Amino acid sequence: MILILLAYGMIDSLAASLSNQACPAGTSLCNGSCTDTDIDELNCGACGNICPLGKACLNGNCSCLAGQTLCNGTCVDTSIDLRNCGACGNTCSPGKDCINGKCSCPGGLTSCNGWCTDISSDELNCGSCGITCPLGTVCFQGRCLAPVEVCTDRYCRTVYR
Repeated sequence: MILILLAYGMIDSLAASLSNQACPAGTSLCNGSCTDTDIDELNCGACGNICPLGKACLNGNCSCLAGQTLCNGTCVDTSIDLRNCGACGNTCSPGKDCINGKCSCPGGLTSCNGWCTDISSDELNCGSCGITCPLGTVCFQGRCLAPVEVCTDRYCRTVYR
C-alpha cells in the first residue's frame, strides 16, 4: 500500500511538472501544448485568440488570406467583389460585374451612359451608344431596320430591311 501511495505521489509530481513545462523558443504553452502563436489560428498572438473564418494567423495577427483585402472588417477579393471592386467601398452599378477589379458589363454587353446594354438589339443604342432607331423601326444585329411584309402563295411574313 505504501508503494502505491508513493507511485501515486510520483504521478502527481509528474503531472505538475508537465503542466509547468518549458516550451521551445518561439512557442507558448496553450491548453497543455506548445504552439507557435505567430501562426496558430486557434492561438493567434495569444492563447485562445481564435482567428475568424476566412482569416489566417500571420505574425501573431489575424489577417486576410493572400489576395484579399480587409474592407469594413471583412476579407474580400477586390478583383471580383461587387461592393469593393478594385478598392474598398467601390460598388458596381446594377447589371455590372466586377472583373479584374473593374466594374464592367458582362460578356456581350456594352456600357452606354453607365448601363449595360446589348447594342445589337437596343433601339436606343443600336450598333453603338446613342444611336436611336427612328419610330417604326427595330434594332436588329446593330442596324435600324423597317418591317416589310413579304407574301408568297398562301403565306405572309414580316422581314426587316
